[in-house]
Amino acid sequence: MKVCDQCNVAGKPEDRVQFNSSYKKKPLAYKLVCVHLIYLPLLSIPFVIVNGALIALYLKMAGAKDYKSYRSFLPDRQSHRYNLKNQVTKATNNRFNPISTKLFWILNCTWYCPYSVALFEWHAQLMTMMETLENINEKHPEKDGDSDSQADDINIKRRSSVVLQLGKILVFIMLTLCLPFVIFSALITVLHLNMAGATNVKAYRSFLPENKGFSSAKTCWVANYSRLLVFSTTLFDWHAYLVKLVENWWCPFHHNRKEPHYRAGAINQSFWHLYPEDFKKLSPDDRDNPIWNEFK
Repeated sequence: MKVCDQCNVAGKPEDRVQFNSSYKKKPLAYKLVCVHLIYLPLLSIPFVIVNGALIALYLKMAGAKDYKSYRSFLPDRQSHRYNLKNQVTKATNNRFNPISTKLFWILNCTWYCPYSVALFEWHAQLMTMMETLENINEKHPEKDGDSDSQADDINIKRRSSVVLQLGKILVFIMLTLCLPFVIFSALITVLHLNMAGATNVKAYRSFLPENKGFSSAKTCWVANYSRLLVFSTTLFDWHAYLVKLVENWWCPFHHNRKEPHYRAGAINQSFWHLYPEDFKKLSPDDRDNPIWNEFK
């Protein structure tokens, strides 16, 4: 079956991220730096969690309903291909090399990567709802007898109160504090992908909605709440995409979120595909999954 039969627009051959085989020939020191880079984004996680919880609380106070919880973006634990008992490992000449241990792959492929993807996807959803709420408030200022039908998409009943205004200010402050860490995390992830040999990785601008650029000189985006929301939503969308690339590269293992949610991060081959002796260890479904094998 052709790649395009399996993938959405983001998974077309011309959009698929390409990992070349040069990583296999890199010296050990290079590989160690590359691998350990991916753990620097852990510094941003506490800020993202606190910021997401604060935004979720604000939306709840504003009357938002029917938005997904963080758990909704997590794969079902039972759907993971491997557990600590049957996890496949990379063959190495050094038994002390962590990639030869089951725990290394479980911590990274069952916990770190999927939970990070879920966190950024959940955050992007919250930011989208914040955008929608802000657009409603700008286009339809509150007045007596205002209809709630303007917020049908996210089922919001707008409430005007001092508490909500203070909440909005608090969200703005926390978001501006959080964003530098998220930007740092995204750039480190891009550097990690580049060191792993990735090309054709989509840039941040590729995720910007049409007609929502930041070229206008009327005001700085930080000083404009609506622009801040657009910037943040795009940033979290982009970061989720980057982490999906990382997971598809290192962890070509099935879980129920891989199809179709990871199609946007389609790659030509995974890390495991570089080594024939390890490639054989993969489940047939994982070896031939078109999300990380362009030849299937």
